[in-house]
Amino acid sequence: MNAPTGATEPGAVYGTQMLDLPDGSVLFSHFSTQLHVYTPAGATIAAGKPVISNITPNGGGSYHLTGTGLTGISQGVCYGDDFQMNTNYPIVRLTSGGVVRYARTHDWSTTSVMTGAAVLSTEFDVPAGLPVGPYSLEVIANGIASDPVIFNYGQAFPTSCYGDGTSALCPCLNIGAPGRGCENSASTGGSQMSGTGNASLSADSVVLSVTGELPSAFSIVLQGTTTIAATAFGDGLRCAGGNLKRLYSLNAVSGNLSVPPIGVPTISARSAALGDTILNGQSRVYQAYYRDPNLAFCSFGFNVSNAVTVAWQP
Repeated sequence: MNAPTGATEPGAVYGTQMLDLPDGSVLFSHFSTQLHVYTPAGATIAAGKPVISNITPNGGGSYHLTGTGLTGISQGVCYGDDFQMNTNYPIVRLTSGGVVRYARTHDWSTTSVMTGAAVLSTEFDVPAGLPVGPYSLEVIANGIASDPVIFNYGQAFPTSCYGDGTSALCPCLNIGAPGRGCENSASTGGSQMSGTGNASLSADSVVLSVTGELPSAFSIVLQGTTTIAATAFGDGLRCAGGNLKRLYSLNAVSGNLSVPPIGVPTISARSAALGDTILNGQSRVYQAYYRDPNLAFCSFGFNVSNAVTVAWQP
């Protein structure tokens, strides 16, 4: 077979190796030190394009990502136990200012291919020393990249209002795990809110993430202008007080959510639209409350995460 350009390279097929690269090109070797790169033309296969649904922090620079098509539509290439060029796993790419970095993925929920609309997940760890700031994040499988989403990597904002007994007793003595809200009927240890990003009123990239809710719980992210002493609120505790605003309403995915959702106004813009314009130097307190319909557990039908406080700057 003739190459697209250049001379024919004869040889037995079992002596050749091809590997899909993250940029969509194909690395070719004929069992030698001579490498070739083939760059295909035309559009990618739509059915092979991953879709990112949600990203939530695990802590310590590790994140949980969910979406569809994360393992591609083909296992890739292999030849017995001699060569393994499989690409049926997610690769996370971070781009900022023309600099491209890759995050290590691990603990994939599956390596099956052609998974359709099934929600898959992976964990990923950002590179050591990653500078704080917004990144364009893509997931790649079989050399096909998802549409990019904004990934705000930054120092975490302070948290409080825990349901672990350090702030106040939970309404039904449903003590949660350290740093979380009060325990829920799914025994997740309670929901946990965290926040990262740039709390700048002119370049707001703050993202609030919640884990540990019920799998598809209807949830409301609440903003308060002051911090109050922990008080019973449903099955949990509320510390957000003052002028309260319901910023976002959405359903959790696998017990997780993050706001603002993709394509939705930033937190500070949403607050202003609801009549609470945040000024330079002011702080706001955030919590998420969510449905927990098991009335036999704690009788109120909803629970609350811990709180996150964000001090806003120009």
